[in-house]
Amino acid sequence: MQVAHSIFVIDGTQDILDLIRLILEEEGYKVYASLTPPKNLTDIERLQPDLIILDFIPGKFIQRWQFLQRLKEFDTTTLIPIILCTVGLREIHQQEDYLTKLGVKIIYKPFEIDDLLDAVHQAILLRSSY
Repeated sequence: MQVAHSIFVIDGTQDILDLIRLILEEEGYKVYASLTPPKNLTDIERLQPDLIILDFIPGKFIQRWQFLQRLKEFDTTTLIPIILCTVGLREIHQQEDYLTKLGVKIIYKPFEIDDLLDAVHQAILLRSSY
């Protein structure tokens, strides 16, 4: 029996969090969800997700950016693929080259479900190749 890949979703809007959870669970993924990033990265280390989906929302940009940087600097989370979901087109667009170098995929809200699923499947394949 194959173990389901796990995805940790962080989104500040409960409706979007619920929607993403529903979409991913229908695809067979195990989903952990949170309205806020965990303060301690060891919480993510314990979950061992195969992917993190993180929203970058106006008003929380700096906090989310710091969280992303901590993920990429922490030995046990640095290789976890990350997908950013954001409405912050201008803020993310300015950092897009840097994020791409980090291997971070960007999806702009509102997104098509197929675009989200394609990004998730690609990220899981990438993670499986490590």
